[in-house]
Amino acid sequence: MNNNETKLCAFAIVFANASQYGNDAMISPLSDVEDGLLDIVVIKKFPNWKIPFFILEVLKGKTHLSKFVEIIKTKEIEIKAVKPFVHVDGEVKELSNPIKVKIQEKKLKIFVPNEK
Repeated sequence: MNNNETKLCAFAIVFANASQYGNDAMISPLSDVEDGLLDIVVIKKFPNWKIPFFILEVLKGKTHLSKFVEIIKTKEIEIKAVKPFVHVDGEVKELSNPIKVKIQEKKLKIFVPNEK
């Protein structure tokens, strides 16, 4: 990690190691699962009336061209947030600061719920 520190105001920060979510939504079209890097997609705040246009960019795989998006490639990142909420598969979770995200090459972790 290069220990750069940046303060920013974002609508969302997305951690990606692949180019798309389900349903062909490409939030990080240039991500490569084999490059050993996380793509941190910073979606800056933008006017609400531009939401449909942003969704269209996501569906067309052109988010990386948006002036409201910055993509940072790194092996790990630490984020301190005013409201440290995350979405994990559509479920909202509240975390404590800082949020640390790190790539682990050639590993797959599967979460299995405790069902009775």
